[in-house]
Amino acid sequence: MKRSQYSFFVAALFLGAVVHHAFGGPESSLLTVAVAEFQTRGIAADQTWLGKSFADALITRLSKARTVRVVEREFLEQILNELRLQSSALVDEKSAVQLGRLLGARIFVFGTVSSVDGEVVVRARIVSVERGEVLGVAEATGRRGDILGIQREIGLQVSSSLALDAALSNTFTPEVTEISIATLNDLDRLRLLCSGLPVFGLDPGRARRRADYQSALLICDKAIELYPRLGAAHYYRALFTFQMEDLERALAESQVAQSLTPDDPDNLLLESAILYAMKKKAEGIGVLREATMRTPQDARLWYALGKILGANGQEAEAVTAYLKALEHTPALLEAETNLRALLRGPQGLVLLTEVDSQWPLYSNAARCFRMYWKNEIKDVSETARMAVSSFPDLYIGYYMLGIAEKQDDHTDSSLSSFEHCLALRPTFADVHKEIGLVYLRNGQCAEGERHIKVYLRMAAHIDDFAELERKIQQCYGQ
Repeated sequence: MKRSQYSFFVAALFLGAVVHHAFGGPESSLLTVAVAEFQTRGIAADQTWLGKSFADALITRLSKARTVRVVEREFLEQILNELRLQSSALVDEKSAVQLGRLLGARIFVFGTVSSVDGEVVVRARIVSVERGEVLGVAEATGRRGDILGIQREIGLQVSSSLALDAALSNTFTPEVTEISIATLNDLDRLRLLCSGLPVFGLDPGRARRRADYQSALLICDKAIELYPRLGAAHYYRALFTFQMEDLERALAESQVAQSLTPDDPDNLLLESAILYAMKKKAEGIGVLREATMRTPQDARLWYALGKILGANGQEAEAVTAYLKALEHTPALLEAETNLRALLRGPQGLVLLTEVDSQWPLYSNAARCFRMYWKNEIKDVSETARMAVSSFPDLYIGYYMLGIAEKQDDHTDSSLSSFEHCLALRPTFADVHKEIGLVYLRNGQCAEGERHIKVYLRMAAHIDDFAELERKIQQCYGQ
């Protein structure tokens, strides 16, 4: 692969200063980034999936940085539909700023995948949502067989322009350097066949999906025959063998995948799930404890640890694991659902007392969740402030603090708290409603209406639809 351009409009050091200014002080230092599906140009109709593939590869790389929170691509697509943008082809600097504000993102990345003279040319643009300007451009060119290398190069350039961990640039050594378009497409098909699988454990609907799993295993066998050291193919073969409930064989295959890609947390997550299914809870807990030490920013590992701890009767410690999961990826609904069952249930206060005693750092964040779920919003200010201090990367403290400030008629500070909450969890419906109401009161009708629409689309229960519609109409003077 040859690299044809590597230009940045601002130095990485300057961007770091911007990020510190935006999130400085005791608040979260996370940089929220949105990545749109890359537009394809001059690419064969049966290969347009490459646009999604490049976006996914970039998201995967950025997600490895401890200082970055990447907006879920599915949620971004929902917002695109909400704004009547039919595809990422319509994303430009102007719409990226509009989208970024609605998503709570500080940085927006979009790009193109083109075919020129038999080679693949990929360009990415990095836009500051706050400043409304291009921060950098990345470009890489290579042969069709070197798609993985091109993806890696684009990831390196974008990571460097965002001043991310140097480790992102140096530690990744692929087990296979070149791969055919057909095999890359097969890996994408395997990823799609994973859709609907639980984050951890056996699929409750595995009996009716058996044919899908068998098809997936055939794809894995074909890929491994061509590329025996393709770790991703071995991982998928272990995963689908697991769903077929051939546990011993799945465990052996997962160990092969680990030998090829030892730094991939997916392998450890799968190994622990297999051990859990084999009733080897203690071994599964050991694998996950080691995994969370090696990759503490991976929410799935913390969620899986919480699930095994809870099944092992260690419910108070499970609470702390679920909080860590939500700190890193707040949209991991399985973790929030399990945490809610523990804290809102009849033993919730008992568990809080145990958390107070053994893990006091987690106490206020746990209390904020319980107060939110039980709608106990009086006298929440101090608990929320302590939660923000202990867990600056967890959204619930900022949300409850915003509610307390709103009750005290501190509009500006409440909006700031809600915006921090939004940046940490863009898919949190209630914060969109609160921000939308502030915008409507300030006469920013279009901004307010967009956030209210997101709330109406996402909220599980809505009992204030008529009131919200009335406030939108009032803002427009209707």
